[in-house]
Amino acid sequence: MRRTKIVCTIGPSSASDRKLGQLIDAGMNVARLNFSHGTHEEHGEVIRLIRKHAKKRNAAIAIVQDLAGPKIRTGPIAEGVVHLDEGDLFRFTNRKVPGDKSEVSLTYPALPNEVSVGDLIYVSDGSLQLEAEHIDADTITARILVGGPLTSHKGINLPNTPIKA
Repeated sequence: MRRTKIVCTIGPSSASDRKLGQLIDAGMNVARLNFSHGTHEEHGEVIRLIRKHAKKRNAAIAIVQDLAGPKIRTGPIAEGVVHLDEGDLFRFTNRKVPGDKSEVSLTYPALPNEVSVGDLIYVSDGSLQLEAEHIDADTITARILVGGPLTSHKGINLPNTPIKA
């Protein structure tokens, strides 16, 4: 008896009726659905297909729902995308502003209270990197260390900063 389990993350390239059947035939024991992406309706359809194929093959397939935890994000960018240039200053603010090349709103209002001067701020999976230079009650002003394009609703990560949220 095999004790190792095969866990497959099901996404757009593996969620088809045919592909799910192939995964079960290849030995998948657990289907992982990432609820950070897709709709509940899409995930419901995938679950229906997994159950259909499991029943047809008399296979026990566990389904893991990976739920998204709280995530700090940027607000909307008015023009859809702006380019942040290395060396420039950029503001993260609690004010509801149309994001532009100089500032963007935050989804987590307490962030300025939790960040310190010198903290690193990564945006969009680290593709943008900034360092906090000045903080007041509602705004973090940061120097852009690694620039690039910024679009709406990108994740913010503070690798060395404990967040209370």
